[in-house]
Amino acid sequence: MQGTCRDNGANRYVCICIPGICGKGCEQDCVECIDGTHGCDPNADCFNTYGSYICACQDEFYGDGVTCAPCTQCGEEKEGVTADCPAEHTGVGMTEDKKKPPCEAQDRECRDINECGLLDEKIHNCDIHADCDNTCGSFVCTCQVNFEYWGEGTKDTCADCSTCGLGEYMWEDCTTTTDRVCRVVLEDGNYAMETQAGSVHQCLVHWKEQGKIYPERYSWGGRTNSQTESTNPAAILPISEISGESAKPGPDYCANPVCGVCDWNDKDPKDNLVKGMEAVWTFKRLKDDLYLVLNGADGQGFRCLGFQTPSAPYPALISWIPSQSEAALGVCNGTQVVCGNKGDCKAGSVNAKAANVTKFEAWNTECQKKSISTGEWVTDAKGPEFEDLETCEYNRVGLPTSCKLSYHCGFEDDANGAAVEKMMSNAGTVWNVKALGCEVDPQRRWLCTKERLYDNQFIIRSLARGDNNRDGAVDKLDYECLYFPQQGGGMYSHPRRAPMAASDDGIWLGMGSSSDVDGNGDVECGIFAEEGTSQEKALIDNKQATFALIPLPSY
Repeated sequence: MQGTCRDNGANRYVCICIPGICGKGCEQDCVECIDGTHGCDPNADCFNTYGSYICACQDEFYGDGVTCAPCTQCGEEKEGVTADCPAEHTGVGMTEDKKKPPCEAQDRECRDINECGLLDEKIHNCDIHADCDNTCGSFVCTCQVNFEYWGEGTKDTCADCSTCGLGEYMWEDCTTTTDRVCRVVLEDGNYAMETQAGSVHQCLVHWKEQGKIYPERYSWGGRTNSQTESTNPAAILPISEISGESAKPGPDYCANPVCGVCDWNDKDPKDNLVKGMEAVWTFKRLKDDLYLVLNGADGQGFRCLGFQTPSAPYPALISWIPSQSEAALGVCNGTQVVCGNKGDCKAGSVNAKAANVTKFEAWNTECQKKSISTGEWVTDAKGPEFEDLETCEYNRVGLPTSCKLSYHCGFEDDANGAAVEKMMSNAGTVWNVKALGCEVDPQRRWLCTKERLYDNQFIIRSLARGDNNRDGAVDKLDYECLYFPQQGGGMYSHPRRAPMAASDDGIWLGMGSSSDVDGNGDVECGIFAEEGTSQEKALIDNKQATFALIPLPSY
């Protein structure tokens, strides 16, 4: 017996059993798990033992059996967890930490799945050109902008960053999520071509008078207010700010003269220049950094600036007059017999006999020659009006959109090819307009950004001589700079091309490949530069071949 018994006074005994023992005489084990007297948690299993019982939390519950709590499910979302991946963090991208005790006596611990690493299975969907960065419960795909890729980062969404080519500059650089934005360095439009050759600010002009064939540099004499030594207010204030008969300023002083032109008749200097037209040059981009430069000041319509012949001394306003000629040789009709005239195709001719042409065949055979498209540059032909330089589509409100150059200096589309291709092949009016002070980038040839080393400084180079160095390509080693020679102690009024051969003064080295003294693959007008100095810097200091292009209003 396991307990104590005592007489209750009626010759009857009452037994008090120890816990876990049942029966009147404490002779049997209690079955707490069956009779419901156990203290196990509802989520625990009860196991009977002699004199007692054991509580054990069921699967996916932890505790001592008397108290059980649900085990954390690592893959389920849990609200309210804000720390950086604590042990209690759950959700997609989390898994049980097998290095910690299982969920029995204590709750299980979770750990982050490294989707990007080697210890866990790589389950990320990043692009091959993206980096995978593990985060708590997830991962981030980032396109490799250092290798010129941008996009969302997931599979097949990383694209090549755009490359700013010749004639373009970088407006916004490529980021991991946005493409590089490129813009044209020199937009189509009207410009004044200012030179400081001889340290005098002048502009290239084309006069209206007949016989003024060649452009020259000129200034109308206007000076900034700061250049006067007079204390008279009339001499330093713009005319628009002066009133009264006693205060009449000289018209050659103003705040911002352009080409020596001041504000006059309540018009801005730029408006006055456009009205006069002589100093207004219209730039039209062909491709890359190649342009047409046109002027219409003399009333002959807009014509192209170029060289009438490859060796012409000065540029002029010219137009192409096409003509057709017959090739010197052809072939006899229906044969491969080369002929110069019909007689070469007759049966008695040497050519016919050599080709076994019968008499019947020969007398019905003509010498067929191809038509050759030729022509010449002239200075007296008329060009189109300004509004006819382009053809445009128009939107609903009548504004032009998608404008395309339609005038190609007189070349026209025909059976011999497209006008633009023929013009580019001739190249007498094609100009390379290169911005100075751009960064050197081997991948992007040369890369301009918003801020260049030199503000608004260009060299303007002619392609008129074509492949001058005979290397099979017309490129920057052939381009010839427009410049103002210095001879006899003064500067030429008319621009010419920089010397092809070395000059006596040692400033110009000529156009040979050895003239690329700074080794950047561009002879840059053939100017001499000291060791350690770029040729661009030498051009800026010299000023004979550099131009500032000042934007002007449209006509």
